[in-house]
Amino acid sequence: MAGGDIHPFLCFEEGSDQALKLASIQHKPLLEARTIDWDVLEKLGETERATALLPDPWRRFFAIKHPQYRVLVLEFCSTFQFDHQAKTLTDEKAITFRLGGKSHNMSIARLGKLMDIYKENELRKNLFKKGLRSLEGTASHELWAEIGTGIYRPKATKRTQMKDPLHRYIHRAISNTISARGFSTGVVSAKDMFFLFCLIRNQPCNLAFSLAQFFSTCFGRTHKSPIVGGSYITQLAISLDVLNAEIRDTLESSHPTDLIGTLMVQSMKLARYERGLDWHWLDSEGKRWIPGAADAGSEDGMNDEDLSESEPEGNTAPPPPSMDLETRINQIVLTQQSMLQTQQSMWAYIQWMVQVQQQAAQEAGYVPPPLPVLPHQPPGVSVQHPPNNDMED
Repeated sequence: MAGGDIHPFLCFEEGSDQALKLASIQHKPLLEARTIDWDVLEKLGETERATALLPDPWRRFFAIKHPQYRVLVLEFCSTFQFDHQAKTLTDEKAITFRLGGKSHNMSIARLGKLMDIYKENELRKNLFKKGLRSLEGTASHELWAEIGTGIYRPKATKRTQMKDPLHRYIHRAISNTISARGFSTGVVSAKDMFFLFCLIRNQPCNLAFSLAQFFSTCFGRTHKSPIVGGSYITQLAISLDVLNAEIRDTLESSHPTDLIGTLMVQSMKLARYERGLDWHWLDSEGKRWIPGAADAGSEDGMNDEDLSESEPEGNTAPPPPSMDLETRINQIVLTQQSMLQTQQSMWAYIQWMVQVQQQAAQEAGYVPPPLPVLPHQPPGVSVQHPPNNDMED
């Protein structure tokens, strides 16, 4: 598409609810999902335990790794409606949206099938029909008393307070996919606890219903919130056969789903590799995690992804054993690679914001001056400067 052209999929009647919704979200960036890396879990010897924790529908959900298409995401989010009070799971009017220029309506059951989360025979079983949709009473607090430290507070409790590193890993996947709220802060929200309860307590969760709820708010609640969940919209487009080769040629893809791999688990201080020990989990103090051992956890709720390690005043615990030089160098290299990836992602986001602002200025009749050449920018990232068209006197 040319810079000022509007894709046909985003053409709505002027003044309509869809046009107004599009106007309110079209400036938002897309945020990539981060899902489970089974290779990492295998290295940590956790394949069997993770498989037991995640039933088939969850494993299929975490296997969705499509690229996002901005046009399809904006079209879908501008038109999606979900009737939370639908009387049955087979009510074909429960969900409505437009995708690929076509209007669609479907039941919660059909959404689950199109997303390839549930098989046909599973839709007739209690796994789907009796799946939980929310928690009642003190269930969240009772579960937290077993898996975490301190008192559970939905808006303050952090992932670092979980005792079991596998639970922390699964929470990272949940908070970056079906419970994504934008840029993660490591907080264990009430919705996160609902999903953790279903997994740890081995209770069926109606993932299709939860996904419909997620689609209702995936564009965020504030002006600055990014849009999350684009890969799931792509899955829906593929299943509905609206993403054929001809349509793909008119769209630009971006942000393929990322994995919570070795670099990320190390930056989270969740696991590390050491000679003679291979890959192993770390406890809340940065030491090798031993299943069943007492874990005081992080009582203050500090986020290990945002803060560096620090020792509380008066701590007399012995320091962790020193690493050999090679291990330290490897960790430094991995940390630098992770920082570079983050820097490149932020640079791409800033570049996109500049381009959006320039386009808006041009549409308003103002030709912005060319961007200055920066003294330094991340390797492999280039800034696209607009043509320097001299304005007429």
